[in-house]
Amino acid sequence: MVIPKLVTKVRAGRWGCPRKVINLDYLLEAVSGLCQIRLTELADTLHVHRNTLRLYMKSHGIEHKYAELSNTELDGIIMQFKSRHPESGLRYTMGFLQQRSLRVQYSRVIFTL
Repeated sequence: MVIPKLVTKVRAGRWGCPRKVINLDYLLEAVSGLCQIRLTELADTLHVHRNTLRLYMKSHGIEHKYAELSNTELDGIIMQFKSRHPESGLRYTMGFLQQRSLRVQYSRVIFTL
C-alpha cells in the first residue's frame, strides 16, 4: 500500500522557498461537506500557511463555503430531526446536518433551536 504525499515541494532553481503543491484529491475530500474542518486546522495539518492554502484553493477553483439554504429550509430540516430526537442539542443537530453534507453556521442553527 502506497501512501501519497499530501504536500510536495517543487524547486524552480531560483533563490527562495520552494513552491508547495498540495495533493488535490486530499484537498477536495478535506473541504467537502462531510469533513467540517476549518481551513486554519487543515493548513496546520498540511504544514503550510493558511494563505498558501487559500491561494491554492482559489487557483484550482475549490470553494469552502456554507450551504445556500434559506431560513425556512433550514427550519424544516432541523424540525424534521428534532421530531425524531427531541432531546438532542446543538452538537447532535450539527452532526445531523454534517451527515447530510450541509455546512451551516452555528449561529443559524442556534437561532432555529
